[in-house]
Parts: sequence; C-alpha cells; structure tokens
Amino acid sequence: MRRFVTLVVLLITGVVLTGIVVSAQDRVSAMANLLRVDIAGKKTRVLSDAMLLDSPEAAAFWPVYRQYERELAEFNDSRLALIKEYTQNYRALDDAKAKDLLEKSFELQERRLSLLRKYAGELQKSLPAKRVAIFIQVESQLLRLIDLQASVELPELR
Repeated sequence: MRRFVTLVVLLITGVVLTGIVVSAQDRVSAMANLLRVDIAGKKTRVLSDAMLLDSPEAAAFWPVYRQYERELAEFNDSRLALIKEYTQNYRALDDAKAKDLLEKSFELQERRLSLLRKYAGELQKSLPAKRVAIFIQVESQLLRLIDLQASVELPELR
C-alpha cells in the first residue's frame, strides 16, 4: 500500500508539473494530452502495483481492462468535446447555454459511473469481489486526479 501511495504522489506531481498554459486553446490541448496520454501510461503500473494480481487473475483482468480503456477513451473524447464547447462559450455564457452545458456535464458523469458499474460487473465474472473493489477504488482515484487537473485548467466563469 505504501508503494501505491508513493506512486499516486508521483502521479499527482507529474500532473501538476505538466506546465502552465496561456490560452484557452492551449488549455484544451493540454487536457486532451492529459486525458489520452499522461495518466494512461502510469495507470497500468499503478493498477498493477495496487492490485497484486496472481497469474490467473492477471490473465482474467487485463483483457477486460483493455476493453474498459477503449470505452473510457470514447468517453474522454465526449468529455473533451464538452470542454471545448465550454472554453469557446464561457466569456459570453448566457443562462440557456449554461443550463445546456450543466446538463451535458451531468450526463457525462452518469455515463462514466455506468461505465465503471459495467466493468465491475464484467470483472466479477472472473475475479473475487475484493479484487474488483480494489480496481474500482484505484481507478476512481486516478479519474479524480484527471478531473482535478482538468478543473484547474478551465477558465472561471465571472
């Protein structure tokens, strides 16, 4: 568990040090890279260290995880589109557009939760519930790191 905490601290440090961006377009590009590359490369190692899968468990887990990651990438594309829409509209945001963006944001949150539920169910077919719970716990923490970084980079409404 100590190794997991160390890896998460290193991951947070890496996320924070991804650089300061100036324009909204640069922010969107930085978030796109973060959503697609930065965390993804570290997630496998963090999950591997945290879950301590034996060989049969690993053989069952990783193919399902790869499918989950493919679906998560599609989700991230939708999320990036919403972020772009927000950054293009935030300076002249009226109530109708704000309401529309809020609704889209809530829908995305529901989609991500549904995705986690779906893959928790898939993994429970071949792994003990405790292993699945560890995956969901670690994955949720990693997703919150991505969320935190994205929220820091977004321009504030005034």
